[in-house]
Amino acid sequence: MSELSHARVGHPSEVIAQGDRVRVRILRIEPQPGGRTRVALSIKAAAPDPWESAVQNLQPGMRVQGVVVRLADFGAFVNLAPGVDGLVHVSQVSERRIHHVREVLSPGMAVEVTVLALDPERRRISLSMVAG
Repeated sequence: MSELSHARVGHPSEVIAQGDRVRVRILRIEPQPGGRTRVALSIKAAAPDPWESAVQNLQPGMRVQGVVVRLADFGAFVNLAPGVDGLVHVSQVSERRIHHVREVLSPGMAVEVTVLALDPERRRISLSMVAG
């Protein structure tokens, strides 16, 4: 499942269907007992990396639209583009003190955020709902 798409995939049917023609990259070929061979393929590896365009299109200080995709004790992950999520730390969700982001946000909610920092090597984007 992790090799189907750069974006999060809940089920393979969200990306492909039986009979679809797809472009793949061969990740490895492994001999198996009994003379069989196992071939590991990746659709994701054959597609452009969304982080490359994200780094070019996002700059600290920019206001961007996104959708909350997941909540954690320390903040909320916001999807900015397919395969590109950023983190709004709990301290950056609201000007008032909150204990958990679920007090303000829920998955699927559209939000406007400010890009605080980009770390392409670690594939991390820091976001804020209060800055900007």
